[in-house]
Amino acid sequence: MLKARDRLILALDLPSVAAAEKMVDRLGDTVGFYKVGYQLAFAGGLPFAEALIRAYLLKHGDHIEAMRLLARIGIAHKIYFDAQVLLAAVLERAPDYKAARHEYAFVLTELHRHQEALAEIEKLMADDPGSRPLKVLLAAQGVAMELRPAESGEDKGGRPPRSKNAAGLAMLGIRARAHDDDTAVTHVLAGGAAQGAGIAAGDVIVAVDGLRPGQAGLEAALAKRRPGERVAIHAFRRDELMTFDAQLRRAEADTCVLAESAGGKRLRERWLGPRRG
Repeated sequence: MLKARDRLILALDLPSVAAAEKMVDRLGDTVGFYKVGYQLAFAGGLPFAEALIRAYLLKHGDHIEAMRLLARIGIAHKIYFDAQVLLAAVLERAPDYKAARHEYAFVLTELHRHQEALAEIEKLMADDPGSRPLKVLLAAQGVAMELRPAESGEDKGGRPPRSKNAAGLAMLGIRARAHDDDTAVTHVLAGGAAQGAGIAAGDVIVAVDGLRPGQAGLEAALAKRRPGERVAIHAFRRDELMTFDAQLRRAEADTCVLAESAGGKRLRERWLGPRRG
């Protein structure tokens, strides 16, 4: 059970560092937590907040939020090496802490440790490709990131779209492989049209609306359709021929394209110097 002092949080919403120091000296350990407000921070209270956090860590040991807050103060003062050490310690203890990983990747880029920063960015993209903080982080390094629907099952991104049509398999919500002239479902995506219709991994799709797709394949047959259309999917489940009524859905924008941003050339020239000749 928490002690009374551990429940007590005092907001230091005071106009000056001197007033805050006087308050902390008077109350000392009778308060469990001190909160530094914006008024104090803008009055030059960041060094004071840093001293409070360091005293807290010395007394209570490693505390993830306190370590991250101290790292953010380091970033504000451009003390990137100290911030990097603190954020690395935070992620060692809490590897799923996304906000700390965003800050860690930013600090690594500021330290010109680009390979390590890239590894952190790849972890963030794998977890949440559309993350706005990730776009901001990449933009700071001269890289523009866009997400678009896949155009086919083989589309891995890395380039602008060649057409306005999304992948047919993406609209159906499956991943598949060729099975002679038919299509074997390997994955059914959560929340997709196929899952809603009852299609399962292992089913072999042989026709759409009663017609066999032929050499062009299921991808091409579905790509002619539009989100919202209903299609009859005929498939074998082991030896049983089944028909599924599926309503195609808009393909998720989950395919990534990276390109040099408008400010990328300026950043490159600042780093490498202008091209000669």
